[in-house]
Formats: sequence, structure tokens, C-alpha cells
Amino acid sequence: MLVHRGIARDLDREPPHRLQDWELSRYRQAISFAEHAADAPLHRFESFRNSRVLLIGAGPGLATLVQTLFDLGLRTATLVETAESPTDTAACQRILDRCRADDPTVELSLRPQRAGDLADDTALAALVGEYDAVLHCTDRLMAGRALTLNRVARAHGVPVLHALATADSAWVGPTGGGAVGGCWECAVWSLHGTGRSGDAPLEADQPDPVPEYLTAPVGALIGTALGFGYFRHAVGAETVATNRMTHIDLESAVTSEHLLGVHPRCRSCRGSLPAEPLAERIALMARRTPVDAETFATRVATLIDPRLGPVLDIGTGRQSQLSVSCIEATVADVAGTGTGPTTVTAIGNSRRQALSRAAVAAVESLAGRAATATDTTPAGTTDPFHWWDPATGEVVPAKPAAPLVAAGFTWAEALGRALLRLRRSAVTPPDAGQLPGSPTDPTVPAGSTIDPAEWPEPVRTMAADMSVLGHDLHAWHDASSTPTVFVGTTSGWLAHTTAPDTDTALEQAMQAAVAGLTGRSPAGADVGPDLGAGDWDTWLAPLLKELTDSGQRLLLRPVDHLRDTRDVLPFVVEAMLTPGPGSIG
Repeated sequence: MLVHRGIARDLDREPPHRLQDWELSRYRQAISFAEHAADAPLHRFESFRNSRVLLIGAGPGLATLVQTLFDLGLRTATLVETAESPTDTAACQRILDRCRADDPTVELSLRPQRAGDLADDTALAALVGEYDAVLHCTDRLMAGRALTLNRVARAHGVPVLHALATADSAWVGPTGGGAVGGCWECAVWSLHGTGRSGDAPLEADQPDPVPEYLTAPVGALIGTALGFGYFRHAVGAETVATNRMTHIDLESAVTSEHLLGVHPRCRSCRGSLPAEPLAERIALMARRTPVDAETFATRVATLIDPRLGPVLDIGTGRQSQLSVSCIEATVADVAGTGTGPTTVTAIGNSRRQALSRAAVAAVESLAGRAATATDTTPAGTTDPFHWWDPATGEVVPAKPAAPLVAAGFTWAEALGRALLRLRRSAVTPPDAGQLPGSPTDPTVPAGSTIDPAEWPEPVRTMAADMSVLGHDLHAWHDASSTPTVFVGTTSGWLAHTTAPDTDTALEQAMQAAVAGLTGRSPAGADVGPDLGAGDWDTWLAPLLKELTDSGQRLLLRPVDHLRDTRDVLPFVVEAMLTPGPGSIG
């Protein structure tokens, strides 16, 4: 029991090691960290100590990197010095001499003649293949070299970590080395998606600009962060859930850590994208484990990061919170189009409800944008113009026609919410100025106004607030068994939504109307239906039958190209309505 809870270790089951007593004493602090980070700490530390590490780069950070690695217990390292910045190799030799006083086995091999191999993929592959890990450290923005190293090392299964300085900051990582979680190219695309400058991703070397605030102490901090990041990776302290980048502000030397996931535009990680036929992808998504509101709230928090995203922020922004709560979510440009982040807005009767809706809208927006990313579909994956019909189980060809994205805590809920949203977008309202009309008036669609006396209490409260501001609201619903409710004034409709029952649709439409009247129209997101707020296992089948009887069909496909959103909400689909099978060519 103690072993299972991590309180004690079963030494008899741990792999053997050959560390001598003096090594256990000399590196006891590093071993102590390994004990807290993973199982079999002595075996893992020995693997780190004996690993063959290739150091590439230039600048003062290299000397500190060498010092850090030897202090942590690395036995040998090879250094390939590059030319973009001066490197004090004599300092590296002095560090080696000091470390040998405590550990005579340490070795540092200088191989400047191999710098030319970095410009040739074949030679670079041969060089990288000789080592267990590659650490790239430079005080210049050598972005092109970093991407090349990332691509070649990943192709040969060699972990690679980087430390690069930009104009005012430095990025170190990823701690997973590209072996777990996102890689350096993922970080480049993530940074590009959070920027608003419209610049291209960092893909070219810039050896000439000197970072203004890069002092010797900060350079030492960069080297130390890279060395310890590799140590964490080597002793098994990193997983997909903990893979991170370290950001260092060069002016203040303040550091922060940021989780890094796989980016859909990353060419090195594209093999992790779904490659199954559409029917198999549908079956796989349908079999995933449902989540609940508490699980979703916990998971979605891992998406929020102001530097790497994919959700940059969720909060009130500049919105007032009168009558209804209004929350904004800012999401990164995960499609890599260069358009910058997008803000989606959600409203609710309470801050809690608005926050939940904004989080769902953010995940749906990210999933939809990732699905449209150019160059994200590997060879052999689903043709983007093929869709799945849930009523028949068939895969059919169809060009996208006003598709939308919907998520759910369950598979049935994702389909049901998609269907309600599609019906909402297709419904035809009456002329608000003609209401109330006679039952036989041909200008008024089938439906009826909703008597304010029958409005639920929250709806009456919101309407009373708007009446004080001079807006007298009325409501109308169509004759469908799954009603769409419109809310507005005699001057025109302000909002409408579709829900399984009239009261729910009325409350959601009233919330949207109030938001519009107070200048907070929910751009990019609607107010419902809420996740976890209905029995979709019961509701879905009648909705699909009603759709089939009306001569339409629901077509959908999974949108799970972004692993981060897939882990938060397992059920996200892109859906559209088309004419029934008899009308499809």
C-alpha cells in the first residue's frame, strides 16, 4: 500500500545500477531530485550520467550549460561551437578542471570542425545519430538552425532542447525534448498564433541583432535553465502533461513556465494527427469516456496561457456585468493564418454560467480553427469533403455548406447541440412589426407569441430591467416540437435560439437580447444549449427522426486535430444540414 501511494519504494523491483559510493555522495542532491520525480531514481540517474550529449551553439550561456550538466552528474559532453557569437572555450576548460577535482571521470570534447555539418542534412543526421540528446544554446535568434535540428533529431528519435534569445526574452525547452508532448516547432507556431503583428513564424536565422538586455548573468540563467531542463527529461520527470517551455524576460530576469502541447501546423508532430478512415474516427470518438462539468472545468484551465495559448485569457474584459454576466475568451490563431487571436463572447444569468459557456465556446473555436489549418492533414487521412450521416451510418461526399462546430460532454450531446444550432441558423422568423397576427395571416409563420405572464421569473426580471431603459420586449416561438424562440421589440428581433423546450429557449434568447441592448452582443458564440443540461440519450433519436421526416439530413465529422482540446472535451464535431439522400448527387 505504501509503495502504491508513492510513500515507499520497493528496492527489490527496481533496475540495478553500478553507481559507486563516491558517486552517490557527490551527486546526492541530483539523485534526491530524481527520487521525487520518478521511479527507479538510481537507474534513471545513472542513465543520465552515462548519456552522450551533444552541445551546439555559441555565447556565454554555453559555459554555464557545461557547468550545470557536470554539477548535475553528467560524465561526458561534446561541444560544437558555432560562429554567430563569441564563445569562451577557455572558460569551459576551467570549468572542466574544477569539476575534475571532485569527479575525475568527467570529459568535455571540443569539435569545432563539425560546425559545417549543421548546414547539411545528411551530415547533420550522421552527427546527431552519434548522441543520446542534443542541447542547442545560443544568444542569437538562430531560428532556422533550431527548426533544422528539431526536424533531424526528431526523425532519428533523439531528444533535442533549445535555448534561444530574441529581442527582449529567451525561450528554453521543451523539457520533453520533443519526445513527449509538443516540440520546438510546436512552440514556434504557438508563439506565432498568439501574436498580433502579422509577421511570419520565426523560421530564419538572425545572427546579427544583439539582444539589448542580454547581460552575462542573464546568459548564465539561460544556460542553467537548459541544463536542468535536460536533466528533468533524462530522469523521467517529464510527461505529455508536464512538457513545458521556460520564458525568461531578459530585462528583469523573471522566469515563467508554460505548458506546450502538439500544434496542428507542426510538420514534425503531424504523425500524431488522426489518420484513420472517417468511419473509424467516428467510432473512436463515440467510444471516448464522457466528462462532467467538474472534470471539464479542471481540464480547461490547462489550456489558459497568456504566452503560448491556446486560450490566452478568459475574463470579463471591458464588459459590464449588469442584468446578465458577460465573459470574453481570447483564443490563439491555431490555424497559423497570421490573423492573430480571436475573442469569443458568452453571456449568462450568472458569472458561473457565463464562464462555463465562454470556456466551451473557446474550445469549439479552437477545434474549428485547427480543422481548417492548411497543411494539417497527413497523407492517407480523411478527405475533407466526406461526412458521416448519423441516421444511416453512411459516409457520404458533400461540399461544406455553412457548417458549424459543437461540443458535448457526451457523444449524443455533441450531435444534439450541433443539430439545435443548425436549426437555429435555418429558421425563418415573422416580421416583428406584424405581431400579434391572426391565426390565418399568411405573412406570419406557424407559431405564436408567448404571454409575458407565462415567462419564467428570470426572464421577467431581465425584461423588467430593459423596460426601465425604454425597451418593451416580446417573444414568439415557432410551432416546432423543438422550439425556436425569438425575442425583440416591435422594431425588430434582437436574438433567437433553439432548445428542447420553450422556457429554456426563451431564457437563452432573452439573455442574448439583453446583451445586445446593452452593447454586449455575443460575437462568435451563442448562449446555448448548455453542456450537461439535458437527457440527450433520450432527446437525440426523436430529433434525428424529425429531421429525416422533413427531408433533411445531418452530416458531420470529428474535429479533433488539436490534441489539447481533444483532451479537454473529447466530443467535438463539425456539422451541417443538407437535403435528404434523394437530392444528393
